[in-house]
Amino acid sequence: DAGEFRQNVFDNSSPALSKVKTLTIVMDMLFGINRSPEFGGRFGGCLFVVVPSRSFNRAVYDQAGRTLRTCDNNYMTDRVKNVGLESAVFKKAFEQFTNHELETNDKWPLHFEDEKARGKPKDGGFFVTRSGKPIKAAAKILGLPSRFKWPNVGTKHEAALACAAELPGSVAFVKSESGWLSCIVRNPNAGLGGEPAVLCWKIQCSV
Repeated sequence: DAGEFRQNVFDNSSPALSKVKTLTIVMDMLFGINRSPEFGGRFGGCLFVVVPSRSFNRAVYDQAGRTLRTCDNNYMTDRVKNVGLESAVFKKAFEQFTNHELETNDKWPLHFEDEKARGKPKDGGFFVTRSGKPIKAAAKILGLPSRFKWPNVGTKHEAALACAAELPGSVAFVKSESGWLSCIVRNPNAGLGGEPAVLCWKIQCSV
């Protein structure tokens, strides 16, 4: 159930991260808790990664062959920069980004209220620090190695797995179009007694 899912996430996250409320806020959003009525109902797939800023910078900028790219010319990043996860600004941006009725062929509709968004792709993931500060939104890290296989999943799930494996201290969440929410983390006991390198939990969400 949801309580067990949350507890698994807290128990297997880094000690520094498990003590802050960022994980709770992210899980609440992905479970659809307190989602605005106008954006109610099942919402689209999304990727959300909580990562220490140092790990993010090292993985992206200190490794050859890796590129950080936004899918929308920084539109979503500009919308959420310098705001907290609990702010009304972030809440509205996330809900609009994940709302199926506000997209046409996986892009912002041409009639959307903000002209800057119109026609831009709705793709990529949200990356936030342990304290909940947004780093990038609608973004992809290109060039991460695919050291592990996850059969029969889409690109967002593969990206979540790669982020969890390659960004130390991170927690990656990915929600599918069918409503399944998965969380992937590095296994702190990897290699001991045949323990796997990464851990994953899944739960079916009502929205």
